[in-house]
Amino acid sequence: MTPTNLALGTLCVIDNKPKKLNDFQKRALEVLGKQISNQFELRRNINRMADSLAGKTSLAMAIK
Repeated sequence: MTPTNLALGTLCVIDNKPKKLNDFQKRALEVLGKQISNQFELRRNINRMADSLAGKTSLAMAIK
């Protein structure tokens, strides 16, 4: 989920036979999902910062 609550995708776990997840396994998947969301958010912020820096560098070159 994004900060504006848009779903970006699905975390999927596959096995060759049906099983029921216990509470620990369910919680582990929730934690993993949050970690993935945090990684997406970090990458988005890094890209924004890089774009901002590139824009400032271009402006500084144009001023010289």
